[in-house]
Order: sequence, then structure tokens, then C-alpha cells
Amino acid sequence: MGYDVEWIPSVTELQLAGVEFVDKKGSDVSFLDISFKDGTIEIPKVKLHGTTISLFRNLIAYEQCNNRFTEDYMTAYASFMDYMINTPKDVALFEEKEIFINQLGTPDHAATLINQLCHHTQDRGNNYLQGSMRGIKNYHANRLHKWWAGFRHDYFKNPWTIASLLAAFILLLLTVEQSFFTAYSYFRPPS
Repeated sequence: MGYDVEWIPSVTELQLAGVEFVDKKGSDVSFLDISFKDGTIEIPKVKLHGTTISLFRNLIAYEQCNNRFTEDYMTAYASFMDYMINTPKDVALFEEKEIFINQLGTPDHAATLINQLCHHTQDRGNNYLQGSMRGIKNYHANRLHKWWAGFRHDYFKNPWTIASLLAAFILLLLTVEQSFFTAYSYFRPPS
């Protein structure tokens, strides 16, 4: 891909770091209106079908040809999606979150087409998503976010693991309390 902007991890990598993906709702929301705040990426819903891909390619070509008169909104959007979508699993996660309505067939087909949108394009340095991409990359690089996401995934995925974790914590507190009172009665000065 020629459009060289700030690299960001894929959807599945970001999900492992605790990043949440939500459909940005609103009647006046453009599909280009992507935002990142506090570990949540808001992306407006997009229908993927044959004419969508053709439209995106034509808009990217128009931006690339009219470099003095247009901003690179479509190129930046397509580049962002290309970074986010690497595998069919990434597309499937966006389908699950209702960000993509995939009418292209399989997630594999959608991933292939998205990854081909930005071939042979050039970065002119005016990417409107640069700030969001930098924030996403910094959030992903923070080890605390990855640790907390792994902890939530391992211990809070169903009610039984939550109950057993809570019971273990209560048992630990009772053991510490019992040890304290045992030591206190042993070392207490005589009255």
C-alpha cells in the first residue's frame, strides 16, 4: 500500500488490547466521521456491496488526480480501513458490531476488496484521521490496557468465573483477618 500514514493494528489485535468498537449513530453522521476516545472507536455503519467498492475506488482516483483542489478524505478512510481489516476475522467482528453490513458474500471476499482499495496511492500529508490513528496506536502500546483486557476476558466472561473470583477474594480477606487476630492475640501485651 502506497498511502503511508501512521500504522495501527488490526481489529482483532485492538480487541485483545481492550479497544471497543461501536457503530456511530446519528442522522447527520457521515461514514467518514471516525473518532477515538478512551479506548472506544466509533465508526459509522457502512454497507459493503459491489457499487460501494466501485464508488470508493472512483473517489480515491479522483482525489489522487486532483491533488491541488481536493482533500484526501476517501484515501485516508480507505487507508484506515485497510490497516484495520487484515483477515476475514476482522470483517466478521465489524459485522458482529454492526459496523459493516456485508453484502459482498463472505468476510474473506470483503477483506480482500478492502485491502486492495489503496494500492498505488500517494500520501500528500493531509490525513484527517492522523490524530485518531496516533491515539489508537498509543492506547494499543500501553501494556496496562492489554493486561486489563486479558484479565477481563479470562475472569469476567461468564457468571461462574466472576463468582469464583469473588469467593477467592473473600476467602483471602478472611484468611488475612484470621492471621491478624491470631498474631495480635499472641503478641498482645498482658493486661
